[in-house]
Amino acid sequence: MQQGIANGKKAGYNESSSPRRFAGVSLPTGEYSMILVVDIGNTTVSFGGVEISDRNEYRVDFTTKLDTNCTWDTADYTVRLLKKLHLLGKDREEFSGIVISSVVPRVLDVIREALNSIFGLEPLVVTCESKLGITLDVPEPQKLGRDRLADSAWAAAHYELPLVTADLGTATTFNVIKKGGIFCGGVIAAGMETGLKALGAHTAQLPKLELQTPERVIGRSTEGCMLSGAVYGTAAMLDGMIDRMEKEIGYPCTVVATGGLARTVVQNCSRDIIYDADLLLKGLWVLYDRNRKS
Repeated sequence: MQQGIANGKKAGYNESSSPRRFAGVSLPTGEYSMILVVDIGNTTVSFGGVEISDRNEYRVDFTTKLDTNCTWDTADYTVRLLKKLHLLGKDREEFSGIVISSVVPRVLDVIREALNSIFGLEPLVVTCESKLGITLDVPEPQKLGRDRLADSAWAAAHYELPLVTADLGTATTFNVIKKGGIFCGGVIAAGMETGLKALGAHTAQLPKLELQTPERVIGRSTEGCMLSGAVYGTAAMLDGMIDRMEKEIGYPCTVVATGGLARTVVQNCSRDIIYDADLLLKGLWVLYDRNRKS
């Protein structure tokens, strides 16, 4: 199983030993292909190019984002994605497959059509019926966010079980996978930026802020108090929720955090947490690999 490596930044903070295997270098000589992995989230659509060699070795070649916009049509997304590919120096012919996870059904079909028109490929869409490598032990698996399935699929295959994943995005989502690869549920809470935006939008005297780590827990200004609540409050939630989850299932867990805001939060947690920046992208790749021949 893959283990985290402490980087000395702060007690309790670990970083995945290979979040981007061969990052920054070319894959070994041989045949390789590029898979486009796409995650349609509530606020952004994340795209990543995962390069795979004939030895089944990989690296994350690039990542980029577009807004999740329910008013855009297929042409809007096509034009914007082509522009992104041009800026990245990527040709359409480089890609041999596409995999999508989505939590926004209205946007899924639009982006799927855009990708099909650009690449001439039919994307593989992740569902609860895909080959996940885990067992979904919940009453309504069809309602699980597809991003949660991707996070869980990679984590269950590469980290010691039982485990908890925490994905810090628009929402903060926890997934619990017990021994034997049994997905038994999780937690969904408001994300840090979501909370800060809500405070700024719905209170007369509280400002809108850019997220950053405050110097102290006890704020000495309105801005400092709000940032402390966002960063240290989320770190305390991670510590507390994971403690409660472990008590409920009766075992200590490996904990893996991901998402754009996770690195900042994990460094302020008191417990040992592995930070894996590309957990979702790697999860989509492994699901593509498992399901492309189905």
